[in-house]
Amino acid sequence: MHVARADEVTPLLQAQPPSQPWQEVETEKLWRLGLNREQGQQSGHGQGQSWSHGQGQNWSHGQARGDFSRRPGHGQGEGSNPGDLGRDPICDSVTSGLRSVGLVNDANGGGVNDEAEVAVTPGRAYRRRWAVLAAFCCLSFLQGQVWNTWGPVAESARLVFGWGPGDVALLVVWGPVGFILCPLSVLLLDKRGLRSSLLATSLVVVLGCSLRVIPTADSATRKWLIQVGQLLNGIAGTTTMAAPPYLSAAWFPAKQRTTATAIASLIGYLGAASAFLLGPAVVPAPGPKPGPAELQLITKRIDIMLYAQAAYAGLLLVIILLFLPALPPRPPSLSAAATRLPYRAALRKLARSRRFWLIALAYGVASGVVGGWSGVLDVILSPNGVSQAKAGWVGFSCTTVGSIAGIIISRFADYFAGQLKAMLMVIYTAATLAAVWFTLMSYGNIPFLPFDTGSLYACTLLLGVTTNSSIPLFFELFVETTYPVPEGITCGIVTFLSNLFAGLLLAFLMVYPEDVLWLNWVLVFSCVLTVFLVLLYREGYNRLKLEAVASS
Repeated sequence: MHVARADEVTPLLQAQPPSQPWQEVETEKLWRLGLNREQGQQSGHGQGQSWSHGQGQNWSHGQARGDFSRRPGHGQGEGSNPGDLGRDPICDSVTSGLRSVGLVNDANGGGVNDEAEVAVTPGRAYRRRWAVLAAFCCLSFLQGQVWNTWGPVAESARLVFGWGPGDVALLVVWGPVGFILCPLSVLLLDKRGLRSSLLATSLVVVLGCSLRVIPTADSATRKWLIQVGQLLNGIAGTTTMAAPPYLSAAWFPAKQRTTATAIASLIGYLGAASAFLLGPAVVPAPGPKPGPAELQLITKRIDIMLYAQAAYAGLLLVIILLFLPALPPRPPSLSAAATRLPYRAALRKLARSRRFWLIALAYGVASGVVGGWSGVLDVILSPNGVSQAKAGWVGFSCTTVGSIAGIIISRFADYFAGQLKAMLMVIYTAATLAAVWFTLMSYGNIPFLPFDTGSLYACTLLLGVTTNSSIPLFFELFVETTYPVPEGITCGIVTFLSNLFAGLLLAFLMVYPEDVLWLNWVLVFSCVLTVFLVLLYREGYNRLKLEAVASS
C-alpha cells in the first residue's frame, strides 16, 4: 500500500460529477465521485457495499472495504466539515469519492487538507474480465466481417445482382456513413455503460443481417435490402470501434490496459480479414462464360453465407443479454475510480485541446485512408491481373499478421509506458516506405520494383503490421492526452474522423471507378502527413501520472 500526500492525488483528479457512474442503475447511483461528500465521523471499519450492475441485478461485495479508523498522530478526525479553516474542499470531495469505493483511505479519518495523508490501495482485477473481452471480441469480429462481406466476392456479386463497381463501393461506404450517428452511440456508452451499448449494438447487427436474407424475386428490392442492412451494420461499428478503451479502463488493471485495448480494437480488423478468406471459400468466382447452372450455384452460396452471419448475430445477442455483466464489483485501478467530466464539459475540453486535435487528425487521416484502401483491395489489384481469390489471400494475410503484430507491440507498450509517440514515429515511418513501395510497384514498369507475388506479399504485410499495430497505441494516447474526459467520448470522436476520411475516399472511388492508381498515392500522402503530425505532438500522460502516484 502506498501512502501518498493528498496534494499529490488531487491535481490529477477533477472535482466534477461523473458523466457515467460506476453503477448502471436509475434508482441508486452510488458512485458519484466528487458529490458523495461524507458527513460526520467515519465508523471504524466501513460497511459492506452492494454494487448494482443494471437490469435489476445486484452483486453484493459483502465485506468491509478498507480501514477508516483514525491513526495515531493524525488528529481526531471529526469528519468532513466544509467550514473548517485550512480545509481544501476539492481534496475533501475527491478523497471522499475514492474512499467510497475502497481505493483511498483518509489517514486521519475525516476531511483532508494539503498536509494530510491518504492511503492509496490498489484496485482489483477479476477473472471474468476475459469473458467480457471475449464477448466484445465476438461481436466486433462479426461486425467487421459483415462490413467486408462484398469486397472479396465482388465479381460474383456483380454477376448475381447485376451490380457495377459503384454498387460494390457503395456497400463499403455504408460503414463510414453509419458514423453519422456516432454522437448517439457515444452518449449511450457514456451514460449507460458497456452492457447497454453492446445490447443495442448486437440488436442493430441482427437487424442488418436479417434484412440481407429477406427473400424477394425483385432484384432492385433485394439490392436495397442489402444496402440498408450494410448501413445498419455500419451504425453498429460506432460502438465496436469506440468502446475498446472504455472496456479496458473499466475492467483491466493499468499493466494490461494497452493489451486489452489492442485485442478489442484489432479483432474487428481480423473479422474484416476473415471475409477475404471466407468469401472466396464459400462463394466461387465466376468463370469466363458463366451459364445458368453456375449462376444458380453462386446465388445459393451467397445466401448460405448471409444466413450463417445472421444466425451467428442472433446467438451473440442472446449471449450478451443473458450473461454479460455491466461493470466489475470494484474498479481495477485508481484512474478507473476517479471522476470523469460530464458530457458537455468533456466536449468543451476536447474542442479547446490543440494537442488532442493534432493526433486525432493524424489518426483519422491514416486509419481512414487505410481502411478505405483495404476495403477495395481487389479493385486496386485487378489492373495488375490479380484474381479475386488471390486478392482475398493478400488482404487476409495483411490484416491478420498486422493485427497479431499489433497485439504483441501493445504488450510491449504496457511494459514501456510513456513511449507511445516514439513508437508511432517508428511505425509510420516504416508505413510510409511500404506505401511508396506498393505504389511504385503497381505501375509494373519500374525495373528494380517488379510486380510479383513475393513483392506483393512483402509490402502489404509490412503495411498491415505498421498500420494495424498503431491503432491501439493511438487509442491509448488519446485517453492519456484527454483524461479525465470519458474514454468513450474521446474515441468516439476519433473513430468518427477515421470513418469520415474513409467515406470521402470511397465516395471519390464511386465517381472515378475506372482509374484506381490515385488511391495508392493517397495512401502515401496519409502516411507522410501522419508522421509530420505525430512529430509536432507534445506528449502528456495524465492517466499514467495518476497510476504512478498510486503504485510508487
